Amino acid sequence: MRPSLPGLCLVALAACQSDSTSVRPPEPTPEQPVVCDANVDPPSVRAGEPFTLSLRLRMAPTWHVEPRGSGDDASAATRVAIELGQDLETLTDWEDPAPDRDPATGGMVLTRDATFTRKLRVNGAAIGVHEIAVSVFLRACDPCKCRPAETLVARTRVTVKR
Repeated sequence: MRPSLPGLCLVALAACQSDSTSVRPPEPTPEQPVVCDANVDPPSVRAGEPFTLSLRLRMAPTWHVEPRGSGDDASAATRVAIELGQDLETLTDWEDPAPDRDPATGGMVLTRDATFTRKLRVNGAAIGVHEIAVSVFLRACDPCKCRPAETLVARTRVTVKR
């Protein structure tokens, strides 16, 4: 747990936004310090072709989250998971964003804009739209305090064409 510092500290919420076509995710704010969205590139592939799944976290100024698999407190480390349909498979593990050094603690943290990526592939002749759910377990902190850990979920789709 981070030490408490004097000053005004706001209670904040974290939110996740799916990337449904042209909907722009909300901006992070002191009241909602972490926002996220998921997307795929390219958005449409042929069966057997790889594509990249991205989960983007954006933090309000002064807020951060722990990198995956880090920290003395394992309960604070960020964890990312995906729910795949039967026709989707993972090709790689998650690639993590580069962390920054927290000036207050000296530890490594994710700040501002952090994107996790993973390569996937559609198997067989699964023509159509496939939904992918990405969940992220995180604990957002600012210089005053850490919020309780929570799990956020973003959804995106990949279209498989002939």
